[in-house]
Amino acid sequence: MLAATNRPQDLDEAALRRLTRRIYIPLPDEGAREAILSSKLSKVNHDIDESGMKKVLKLTEGYSCADMQAMIKEAAMFPVRELSSDELLNIKDSSAIRKLNVGDFEKAV
Repeated sequence: MLAATNRPQDLDEAALRRLTRRIYIPLPDEGAREAILSSKLSKVNHDIDESGMKKVLKLTEGYSCADMQAMIKEAAMFPVRELSSDELLNIKDSSAIRKLNVGDFEKAV
């Protein structure tokens, strides 16, 4: 049996008895979170500079990889949500959507 949790302290004794081997994988540190964020930002149009990156990394302290993924997806949707239905239907390419910024990440967090 294989299981994963972000909250190992909340597992009850019955679950723990069934899991004979436990491997603790710590939350990503700042460098790992930066690698995740940089990887995702390389695929989108953004104007996040080094100071903006540091701000987002500080906001995401204690986030798991799954938390980071969800937060990045949420932030990426803010520029799209600002467009009307007509604008979305008539978009020729992604340049019509404003660039992702630090404010989007602040709202997503």
